[in-house]
Amino acid sequence: VYGDQWMDAVLPAQVLCLATALELMFFLSREALMALGAVRRATVLQLQILGLQVLGLLAGVPFGLVGASWGLVVASVAGLAVSQWHLRRAFGLELGALLKACTPSFVLTIVAVGPSWLLTLAHPVGEGNFVAVVSNGTAVLGLG
Repeated sequence: VYGDQWMDAVLPAQVLCLATALELMFFLSREALMALGAVRRATVLQLQILGLQVLGLLAGVPFGLVGASWGLVVASVAGLAVSQWHLRRAFGLELGALLKACTPSFVLTIVAVGPSWLLTLAHPVGEGNFVAVVSNGTAVLGLG
């Protein structure tokens, strides 16, 4: 659709999608802390996450855009740990309870994304199969 010059953006975009998916698990943790009146803790958490993102980018940038993207994935995982620590300290949210609550969404994600992901492993996205990959993803989402 856009030409071969855009194909180099596919891998970083896929890696950034992974980082975003990880961040979604704790996206509202700062707001939950503020709702409990722990504004200072929420601010500290935000600064810690920002610091982790900066460190992830600094570690990954020497390896190019893909490296920077993976640096953000590592920062997201570390941010999950820091967020979980704050939530457990603030109101006793245990990791097991969080994982149990997230399991149905995780299973749905695997079912929805799995076929398209397997297709792209067998046949990397390119101009020749872009429509097939998008059609596959649309069909799977339509079945859900």
